[in-house]
Amino acid sequence: MKLKVRCVCIVLLEHQTYNQFGTRKHSEMIQVLLVAALFTWGVSTGTHSLFFFYTAVSEGVPEFFAESKVDDVQIFYYDSSHGQVIPRQDWANDSAHPQYWEILTHNFNVSQQTFSENVRTLMKHSNQTKGTHTVQMMYGCQLNENGTTRAIMQLGFDGEDFLTFNKETLNWTTTVQHVVPFQEERQAQEAQNRQVKLYLETTCIESLKVLLKHGKETLERKAIPDMALTERINESSTVTEVSCHVSGFYPPEVEVRWVSDGQRQLEDSVQSGMLLPNQDGTYQLRKTLMLYPEELRRDNYFCQVEHSSFPNTRILKWDNRRNSATVSKQQETSEAQEMLYVSPH
Repeated sequence: MKLKVRCVCIVLLEHQTYNQFGTRKHSEMIQVLLVAALFTWGVSTGTHSLFFFYTAVSEGVPEFFAESKVDDVQIFYYDSSHGQVIPRQDWANDSAHPQYWEILTHNFNVSQQTFSENVRTLMKHSNQTKGTHTVQMMYGCQLNENGTTRAIMQLGFDGEDFLTFNKETLNWTTTVQHVVPFQEERQAQEAQNRQVKLYLETTCIESLKVLLKHGKETLERKAIPDMALTERINESSTVTEVSCHVSGFYPPEVEVRWVSDGQRQLEDSVQSGMLLPNQDGTYQLRKTLMLYPEELRRDNYFCQVEHSSFPNTRILKWDNRRNSATVSKQQETSEAQEMLYVSPH
């Protein structure tokens, strides 16, 4: 029995017809499957991206939601509870054609029903009859500092790859045997596949450039992080845990590393936390160094932090031979590195 997964039209706004955040000529609809895997795509400093995310769940409220992001900044949000696209940034709203939000709202009103049907279909064909399951889609583009670009459209079920579009070959690929018939169906739609390729390579990049221009103040802002060392002794193991906490920085790209005397980078004895968002739109990161008693007497240890908000590497020093602690988080120096000292209590 063939897998029957319904398709739905999504407006991808081809640059020849209706620039996504530009001038309208005439609208055109492109069919793509609303089933997707959330794909994490790391970016480096100087790189910008525009991505769209769709998610449907078998249980819970809302059962369908979608959003678009430039870099890490949300441009719009939609969920089935509200039934309407909500712009999140004034500068994005100003740069969009007035009909853009109306088109998206109509699209998602239809999409949420199709998504729900697709969840049930995929549950059935993967022999999953109970529990919470997700269907997701992610597509978009990335503009690198050197002018090169990347793009992707990826689909999945319960966080695993379902279908991936290769814009170079116009192929849809899958590793899931029971969806091969649908993959072959999508593969045969050459005209639509070319339209998707055109969107990913051209319209998406053009839209991203427009958004970067209008949102420059927000997207290119720099927030200087606060930096601190904290210490705690694990009584059960006699290990001293020294945490380097960096918080309040933007953009989110940051390098935090522990080194010992002689600039030897420490890795095996370091526990790295996740990059976490703060409520004000900045980020925080914690890296903890685990030290045994003999290591405390042998070396000094340094937390090195690199971020685009300050010109040089900043260093927090955890010094076992000092009797006082001083931390200066904001002071800039003309030296190649800024040294901040912290002693254990």
